[in-house]
Amino acid sequence: MTVAAAGALAEVPEQSGESSFLDQPTTSERIERLWNEDLGEAKFRAESVKLLRDARQKGMDCIRERFLASDHGGLRAASMVAELTDEIVRLVFDTAVRLVHPGSPDTNGDEFAVIAVGGYGRGEMAPYSDVDLLFLTAPKATQRAKNCIETILYILWDMRLKVGSAVRDVDSCLQLGQEDMTIRTTLLETRLVCGSVELLEELDTRAREGLFRKAGRSFIEVKLTERDERHEVAGGSRYLLNPNIKDGKGGLRDLQTLFWLAKSLHGPMLLAEFVRKGIFEPDEAAALAEAERNLWTWRFHLHFAAGRAEERMHFEHQESIAEALGFRDEGGLRPVERFMREYYRTAKIVGDLTRTFCAALEESEAKAPPLKGRLMAWLGRGRSDRQTEVDGFRVRNGRLAFHGEGQILDDPGSMVRIFHVSHEREMDIHPEADRLIAQNFFRIQDDVRNDPEINRLFLEVLTSRRNPIRSLRRMSENGVLGQFLLEFDHVIGLMQFDLYHHYTVDEHTLKTIEALALIEQGDRGGAHPLATSLVGSITLRRALYVALLFHDIGKGLGGNHSEKGAEILARLCPRLGLDEEEAETAVWLVRYHLLLNSTAQRRDLADPATIRYVAEIVQERQRLAMLLILTVCDMTSVAPDYWNEWKAQLLRDLHNATLSMLTSGQAAPDSLHRAAEAKAALLPRLAEFSRDQVDAFLESFGPTFWIGLDTDTSCDVARLVFDHEANAPSIRVASDKLRRAVKVCVYTQDRPSLLADLAGEIAAAGYTVVEVRSYVSKDSMSAFVFWMQPAFSGTRQNRTTFNTIQTRLQKAVVTGKVSKAPARRLSRAITEGLRVPTRVRIDNDASDLHTLIEVAARDRPGLLADLTRAMYSANAHVASAVVTTYGARAVDSFYAKNSYGLKITSEGALREIEEKVRTAADAQPDLST
Repeated sequence: MTVAAAGALAEVPEQSGESSFLDQPTTSERIERLWNEDLGEAKFRAESVKLLRDARQKGMDCIRERFLASDHGGLRAASMVAELTDEIVRLVFDTAVRLVHPGSPDTNGDEFAVIAVGGYGRGEMAPYSDVDLLFLTAPKATQRAKNCIETILYILWDMRLKVGSAVRDVDSCLQLGQEDMTIRTTLLETRLVCGSVELLEELDTRAREGLFRKAGRSFIEVKLTERDERHEVAGGSRYLLNPNIKDGKGGLRDLQTLFWLAKSLHGPMLLAEFVRKGIFEPDEAAALAEAERNLWTWRFHLHFAAGRAEERMHFEHQESIAEALGFRDEGGLRPVERFMREYYRTAKIVGDLTRTFCAALEESEAKAPPLKGRLMAWLGRGRSDRQTEVDGFRVRNGRLAFHGEGQILDDPGSMVRIFHVSHEREMDIHPEADRLIAQNFFRIQDDVRNDPEINRLFLEVLTSRRNPIRSLRRMSENGVLGQFLLEFDHVIGLMQFDLYHHYTVDEHTLKTIEALALIEQGDRGGAHPLATSLVGSITLRRALYVALLFHDIGKGLGGNHSEKGAEILARLCPRLGLDEEEAETAVWLVRYHLLLNSTAQRRDLADPATIRYVAEIVQERQRLAMLLILTVCDMTSVAPDYWNEWKAQLLRDLHNATLSMLTSGQAAPDSLHRAAEAKAALLPRLAEFSRDQVDAFLESFGPTFWIGLDTDTSCDVARLVFDHEANAPSIRVASDKLRRAVKVCVYTQDRPSLLADLAGEIAAAGYTVVEVRSYVSKDSMSAFVFWMQPAFSGTRQNRTTFNTIQTRLQKAVVTGKVSKAPARRLSRAITEGLRVPTRVRIDNDASDLHTLIEVAARDRPGLLADLTRAMYSANAHVASAVVTTYGARAVDSFYAKNSYGLKITSEGALREIEEKVRTAADAQPDLST
């Protein structure tokens, strides 16, 4: 018996002899010869397992070869794997019932059924899929049936197959199916592999009558709820940069959900039936079939590339899959970027047609109307079916719809207006309207784009006091947003092949707008108190929302994306209806949208020159407030774990210092006054020490120490100073909850390359430095403060680990010998695929007292140590460093002086520094494992 169809919905022809991947008769004869040798059951099973494993591996090698060398694609390959599994299971079944536990010829195979369920039951199996089996028995299973089932399972487990199994009779299947929705779902996709046909037929008949017809609506609602929950677990968006191809939004599981829902109502359905029943148009059915083929092909490539059951397409696999599929550089996009755009297009098609299918269910009353729609209809707010028209649109089942396709043909602008009405009336758009828009959005041309009224309506949606994100996302998914704003179209589905961004450019942009709406509503007051306090004072709201929508519009165009985006927006603002002041402000915000983030994370905020630099650009309090809010929205939308209280505090410090500069003409009170305030705050914390000790410590460091460290950290350093013993370093390692990092304080005798040695040992301990401060006292003692985070997942952070780090750092300080950094790091596929050009910039104007050396390079363990060692060799002494990472890209800023304690001004010295630092940054790490 062969697998007649593979794919949740697509038709696949009956397979021919080419799908036999092992010589079943010969293998069966060899197993029988082993049995006749009377080896004993244990040895017989071991030898049989070896024979079966070898046969299966040859079959899998054959499937892989055919898949990679032909145009069959993943859907055909999924059928091949299921067929191979059938052959193995039948051989094992035959071994159990005919050899190990023989019965009469009339009963062989009739006492129970071996039924494939799950993906295996559908005839869909990836290379590393589980083998899901239901052993269906008579109401009172015979002892022989139990023995046979046990032997089958032991042989399959010994083959190291991942077998999921259940042993039940028909009654227990139905009873459990009533109680457990997962079990009920498995009963939709049963397929006989071997054994009793009658038992399976009885199960199918009784399940169809007893489980699905009587509980169709509840089953559908539960499966749709499961789908929503699964999407959240997988990341909540189909536009993740490392998407889950199986369980993510728009993935294979969504297609399988369609299969389950359709079969629960109508029995087995292929795409032809969907078209005949009017659920899908022929072109929609073709698009869905192509999406299924694509997803299965990509899933096979992913499993083969990972060598395991991997469902998330990580960066390390994306490039190899793009190359295998033949994608090439085109239109300024790399092969991997073009491949991922195709993935997002496919995931969108699955999502669109899922909505269409669910709409058809609702129209047939198989699924209850949305609760919100029913409540609004009851209250009269949604007008529901009692009012047949709202603002020029039909109302259908409580949702907005067009008066047929003719309304769009006569008035293409209606495809924008319907979203405005939907947003203002708080009414859903009917999926049939979604379908018409998806088929006609290309009709939005320049006459619509330049229509002042249409632009006014769009701007009202964008800047609505109610959260506009749902309407904007639906506009994007239906193609309206990219067609109406052609400048935005090129970032839809645009991935950035790095380890920093978590979403595509368009999804990140929509999340920033959602963040602003939530801040305006006060929903994030606890997380973003400064932004929440400032947002009410903004008088140019429209400019802020427009700037967020277009802040990354210049990405993918080459060059500085902030400058490119500002140029694009300057052309668009008049069309959108912004006045001159709004337009100027929006363009300025896009041009400088990275200013606060980059300055806060890459500059010394205690240096007055840093604050003067920001103040000279900002100039106005209103712009500073708007830029702070935009920056918060941008940073919180990069990735789920990117934002933390440490970054928030840096932004607040920069904002407050810049505001002080704008209002009083100076960044803050003078350095001596600020140092005095810091000392006064510290005194109560040191009450246990003698006044002489405390006074000596207060005078040992200059103002930059007191300005640059918070009170907790300066207290930590003070205690190290008081505990210090001659010729031995004092070191403290502890958690810093504010910065979500590990803080390391070191106090010891100063010497050359000390910072490089400490940084190198930190890298060897499996940590990466995110910030470092260093200070030299009046008596030539060095105080270092490192904030560091684990470089690898799974690194433990406890007192035992901290004690080990402390011991290693003490050894490095005393001996100058640094351990080798661990080999665990990004795979070669990622490090070679990510393009991170090295840039070295030296600036003598960015600081009043130091030469700023900024290095952008590919991040790796030990990079900070290599860079600082290179600077020491070029006679540049690092006073402090601010270390920032953006995925695979590190941007390290060093404040340095020469050996005389002055800025480095000699052109020859600056050239030497640049050359040595660049060489250190470009050094290729050992990638051996």
